[in-house]
Amino acid sequence: TRRSVSHAFSTVDELTGTSPINSAMLPSNSTISVANPQFPSPQDVVSETTTLRSAASPCAFVGAIDSRVSKTVAIVTGLRGFPQISSASTSTSLSNNNDFPLFGRTIPDDAFAAEAFVRLLHDTMGVRHIFVIFESHPYTRSILSSIRDAIDKLGWEPKYESVMDDSEKNDFMYVEDRIIESPTSNDDIVNEKLLQDSIKALKGSKYRFVVALTTRRMTTDAL
Repeated sequence: TRRSVSHAFSTVDELTGTSPINSAMLPSNSTISVANPQFPSPQDVVSETTTLRSAASPCAFVGAIDSRVSKTVAIVTGLRGFPQISSASTSTSLSNNNDFPLFGRTIPDDAFAAEAFVRLLHDTMGVRHIFVIFESHPYTRSILSSIRDAIDKLGWEPKYESVMDDSEKNDFMYVEDRIIESPTSNDDIVNEKLLQDSIKALKGSKYRFVVALTTRRMTTDAL
């Protein structure tokens, strides 16, 4: 109904804005699990969402961790007038209110986090050269893209040497990246290959500050 859609929009505004959430806006409907809570695929969740049947209609959907799932489901739930709220989907594309008007989240997106990270490196730590290693995954690619976008937004993207003065050169940040591919899903082998490829690439560069972007906990520990 027109009233329920209006209520959904105002709820999303509360959840994505700076004002505190008004608990009176959140109905006490029962919670229903509609998908595998571990690693649901977009197809599985959409199938469950579109065939949802219950005595009481849901007032909102709690989004998945994976942004790919959240984006797919947000389209379906949005068309049905239900807001989707995520505590972990950080993709910047979900910030597009035209495409996802009923999507809200309780954490910043990748762009916000990347800008804060870049400012820390630049202003606090004095880092100007960043060597990034990352696995081929939508999440890690999104973070790398957000880091580059943040550097450009802050005006620290290097220009042609001929148009730079000394003060500008001291502010610019340089990013070199290496994608780490592996032919196997075995964690031990992936870790070993990540280490070997990363060390080889790093030794061949002038960079000494390393950022590792990976979705594997064991890989992170090994690095």
